[in-house]
Amino acid sequence: MGRPLVTVVTPTFDRAGLLAETIESVLAQRHRPLEYIVVDDGSTDGTTDLLARHGAALVALRQDHAGEAQAVRSGVARARGDYVVVVNSDDPALPGLIEEQVACLEQRPALLACYPDWRVIDHASRVVGECRADEFDLRRMLLTHRAAPGPGAMIRREALIGAGVRDARYRYAADLAFWLRLGLSGQAERIPKTLTTYRQHAGALSRAERGAAMADEQVRVIEDFFALAELLPELREIRSRALAAAHYAAALIQIDGCPPAAGRHFRRSLALAPLRFESDERSHAVLLAGALAPPALLPGLQSLRARMRAA
Repeated sequence: MGRPLVTVVTPTFDRAGLLAETIESVLAQRHRPLEYIVVDDGSTDGTTDLLARHGAALVALRQDHAGEAQAVRSGVARARGDYVVVVNSDDPALPGLIEEQVACLEQRPALLACYPDWRVIDHASRVVGECRADEFDLRRMLLTHRAAPGPGAMIRREALIGAGVRDARYRYAADLAFWLRLGLSGQAERIPKTLTTYRQHAGALSRAERGAAMADEQVRVIEDFFALAELLPELREIRSRALAAAHYAAALIQIDGCPPAAGRHFRRSLALAPLRFESDERSHAVLLAGALAPPALLPGLQSLRARMRAA
């Protein structure tokens, strides 16, 4: 039997300055056969010309601007590969990403997906840090409000479709929603190797800029998950703690832009599961102070939060 076809999907919107490096990183992967689909989500910055220059090396799709989740859905709908990898337009892959993950899934037929550790880079592709992914555990993802897989995960195409790809209802938490649903069907495995990147740059929206919509979505994702009929009883037992973690995440998102809203989320988190969810102790202390302090003290707490982040 020949080697499996792998489809790489890259959603992009106005990232022409970064997309070229990502395209080259995917085309440089040694695994073949490889199908590469780039979905342009209505860019206006020269992305069309960039994709045209690569000719038959990739499949270029274009849609009206509808968001990243819909762009991924469009790419997966066209995918023919046995395995699918989503590589974001500003997160170039590292050598060996495809080969290592194909080997993992070929050797472990029961696995639905696998994912690597990653390198954090800046706008100029300079390395600024390394990130070790969490091991895949559905219960832990709910209690920490964090998806174990990061960028560059490989998923069996049938599992990707079965878990609903990326839910277009979610703009900010679609990844977490997807991995929670996939966790109901089976397992994914971490590959303990650094095989991809995650870029931090000025073009990415800060949490403060995303504001209330991003914060509220954290809670909605968990509420929607626990509304699923096929949940195991042992998962239903941790609903309050999972919602507490979601409200805590929402509070962290709004602590800079809207401290009163952050305080409301934090108080709700405490009411659901007092001090039983995992959190950063320093952030926890500032949020607790923000939830209880009078409005006159909020500017000082914001300044403290900024200094803590800098440190």
